[in-house]
Amino acid sequence: MLGAYLSLLLVFLSSVGLASPGQTAAPSTAAPAPAAAAAPAPAPVDAARRRALVESAATAVREEYVFPDKGAAMADAIAAALARGDYDAIDDERALCERLTADMRAVTNDKHLRVRSLPKDAEARRQGAFGPTAEEARRDNWSFRRCEIVDGNVGILRFDAFVPTDEAKRVADAAMAFLGRCDALVIDLRWNGGGSPEMICYLSGYLFESPVLLNRMVARDGSVVGEAFSDETVNGTRFPKDLPVYVVTSERTFSGAEEFAYNLKNLGRATIVGETTGGGAHPVRPIRLDDRVIVAMPFMRAENPITKTNWEGKGVEPDVHVPADAALDRAIELARGSRGAG
Repeated sequence: MLGAYLSLLLVFLSSVGLASPGQTAAPSTAAPAPAAAAAPAPAPVDAARRRALVESAATAVREEYVFPDKGAAMADAIAAALARGDYDAIDDERALCERLTADMRAVTNDKHLRVRSLPKDAEARRQGAFGPTAEEARRDNWSFRRCEIVDGNVGILRFDAFVPTDEAKRVADAAMAFLGRCDALVIDLRWNGGGSPEMICYLSGYLFESPVLLNRMVARDGSVVGEAFSDETVNGTRFPKDLPVYVVTSERTFSGAEEFAYNLKNLGRATIVGETTGGGAHPVRPIRLDDRVIVAMPFMRAENPITKTNWEGKGVEPDVHVPADAALDRAIELARGSRGAG
């Protein structure tokens, strides 16, 4: 079922084709953007377009949101606000997007849900709704930031997104080869906002001897539509099964990065050090409301095979609570003591 999982799952930063309300977008796993794309120029909103955008957003969440009851509640909330005239003074597209996002999040507290400006021509230049160009991804080193061995033979790996391209995998393979003889491994996810489930599976493959069920995806109707396993094959040498692993988190750690930490924590494969993470467990796909505006729509939910739940709205609780700015040092300290290193 991995193929189905990868074909359906789309995390917030992934790039996909767009759909109109009621239509399904065709997901892909393009690389997360290294930085937010420049915001489009503000566009005015007249009364007719304002009504059309609100009504389209209401239709979209009612028909597509992962929890039908909450989707209906969000739709009712913004429809009622429109009827009351709450949006009448908003004549700027970006401001209307922000207000709709806030009003719908007030119902669900779903941090993945977002209405945003994205003109069709800008989407075409970006090769997707959220993704960077190939050149931007290359210049960003596919989000890999640090690979180092520190005193005590502790390996440190920092990457800020799970990028699924072959180039990113080659960078990951090189990093794992460099770190392959460490006595403990620290993975720094404090700035990681998520990315591709394909890369989550691939990197997890270095930490397990054989494929392990990591996560399931559950659709709006409650059916399991995919399962994800750690990769059976990696282009390098796996770490020993007893290698101590520490994952460093912050409140900025989000989405796919949270899944990675949550998976390893519940499988007993890593110790989580740092802060409680952001709390986003619903993959999204973009749905176009008009030629200039989309909604990032949570349409599935993660389900851990061990806990039978996920981290939505509450985040991943660390095993060792430490403020983010001190968490890496604390993890290195724990790593040095884990096997008598140092």
